[in-house]
Amino acid sequence: TLVVNETRNFSIVANADTSKISGHLRLVNRVFAEAESDPHPTNNEDIAIVDIVPRSYDLSVTKTTSRDSIFKEQNYSYEIIVANAGPDTASNIIVKDVKSTNIITFSHDPAPIKIDGDTTFWRIDSLAMGERSILTVGAMADTSKIAVPTELINIASIEAENDREPTNNEDNAIVRVVPRR
Repeated sequence: TLVVNETRNFSIVANADTSKISGHLRLVNRVFAEAESDPHPTNNEDIAIVDIVPRSYDLSVTKTTSRDSIFKEQNYSYEIIVANAGPDTASNIIVKDVKSTNIITFSHDPAPIKIDGDTTFWRIDSLAMGERSILTVGAMADTSKIAVPTELINIASIEAENDREPTNNEDNAIVRVVPRR
């Protein structure tokens, strides 16, 4: 029962399961109120609209090496730099590093989630706009497989759902193995 000029408020709290949503989703919630002898039944309905849009961000990857050239027995390192230009926070980013079979890796910081043959995988749980994550790998030439001079090439790539600019999601690094003079 409501008396004249009395108001009652009801709050409904809902969470959308975003794992089941792909793309833009519009939720329309309609509410009705009915009462006997209502002299103005035309104002007994209202709607609320909530637009759920997927996150949007621009991830990029850059790969650098500590040395452009090395002797056959020298160690070197390379960095994989993942950056988010936003506007939203990116999540569940997979970083993949494919190395030449002529490269031996001996350290990873942070530790990868998986190494499968010549491919190393990392997961970055989230990366806010403006943040970077740096992965460092220690490496050397597999001297049993190469003749000098030669080039060692490896390719880093990133994958994340809703990346609006995927053309900057791959980069490579080249290290020349040169003979001693």
